Amino acid sequence: QVKAQDDSGAVDTSPAMLTLPVANQPPEIEWAVNANPGVTDPNVEHLTFPTRTFVWTVSDLDGVETISRIRWALDDTTNWNYIAGDATSKTLREIPAGYHTFYVQAIDTAGAKSNLLMYPDSADNTTANTWRVRQPVGDVLLVDDFRLDNAGPTRTFYTGILDSLYGSSTYTVLEVRDGVKAVATALNDQVAMFGYFKTVIWYHYSEAPHLPDADGGLRVFLENGGNLFVSSLRVDAGYTFTSIDSNFVLNPSGRMIAGLTINLVDPAVTDSVRIIPELALKTSDLIARRVSGYFPGLLDFGATSRDLFILEEPRNSYDAWTGTPPVAQLFSPGPGSGQSVFLSLPFHVCNGNNNIVAVMGFILNQVFE
Repeated sequence: QVKAQDDSGAVDTSPAMLTLPVANQPPEIEWAVNANPGVTDPNVEHLTFPTRTFVWTVSDLDGVETISRIRWALDDTTNWNYIAGDATSKTLREIPAGYHTFYVQAIDTAGAKSNLLMYPDSADNTTANTWRVRQPVGDVLLVDDFRLDNAGPTRTFYTGILDSLYGSSTYTVLEVRDGVKAVATALNDQVAMFGYFKTVIWYHYSEAPHLPDADGGLRVFLENGGNLFVSSLRVDAGYTFTSIDSNFVLNPSGRMIAGLTINLVDPAVTDSVRIIPELALKTSDLIARRVSGYFPGLLDFGATSRDLFILEEPRNSYDAWTGTPPVAQLFSPGPGSGQSVFLSLPFHVCNGNNNIVAVMGFILNQVFE
């Protein structure tokens, strides 16, 4: 309204009036791309350790600067926690074991609330319907990255070794697959996951490994003092948990006959190559895949690297190498770091000498200590 007033104080009795509607648009919130593992069947369980990061994006037609607060809750929406309006993620730590639901919502300066985002969401058929947190067990994490084995004889091979060394139910098994069993996407989740353990054993044989997805977390794990044993045919010069520069194929025919001796080099001897005969491995089956040796790369200051397993000299026309090429590298990124062993042979077919427990015990309890 606007009124006129004269010098004697008389006021216009019929002021001019204009009505202006003011509308505030509530903000909108959605999960960031790949924030949650996608599934083809939502009737599955998303399993994590007690650390989980949730990532979202927020928009507002009135401008994102009008978003004043983000509120989140775990399980109980009568007990909200508030963070800054420009926050786009929240990492939960020390989550109790069991089933949980995470809620998040944006609030603007006018008090308008966005849609309520939740995980898991039974209305979302692209993600799992349940999320369960489990507590890590023991100091060793065994990562099964071999889908075609389907938790079969190869898993039994590794659990049998760990049962012999440490006893049953004294370690944690993690199955890594595409989709709901994928490696955590957030680096801090990977660091936390590996950080629950002193040693990670990761095995892979066929199809593409998920090691590249976990590379950053494994590197930090090493730098923080953790130890890593990897058995994988896929040699990748991009891995930062090794110092491998490139690789070469040892058997272009795609066949490696059983009975091949793989000698273990004593890591305590640094001025020469000294074999430990009683810890030599021997392949127990035909390997019907191409296997690679490797060339080490240049080391950063303070890093160390040496060959841990080397092959015997060629036995037949299938063995297309010369000399005794390395197939396992022992690497440490720097002083105070842990060590990694990367073996480019399938460890589960290397028990021809029936000494696999002794060899793994030597690596875990002597090389890594």
